[in-house]
Amino acid sequence: MELSHLMRLDAEPEVCGLVSQPFRLSWRCGGRRRRVSHTPDYLVRRRDGRAVVLDVRPAVRVPVPRRRRGPDRRAAARSRTAGAIRG
Repeated sequence: MELSHLMRLDAEPEVCGLVSQPFRLSWRCGGRRRRVSHTPDYLVRRRDGRAVVLDVRPAVRVPVPRRRRGPDRRAAARSRTAGAIRG
């Protein structure tokens, strides 16, 4: 699944750079001692200077976003530079 998206991104004229598994995120969830980590699938650099972090997942594994209220909703709307590609 990731290979087909890689080929599609490589053919996009707006994409000028692409890195596979660019970094690892690590955090503590809910005050637990155990750390949770995740490595995104791609970091895509666009010609307009933007960078986009992508995860490739089957459609059944893409979570449905919960509606947010108040300031969190506005912050979420501003930070939509990361996403999941549905397969």
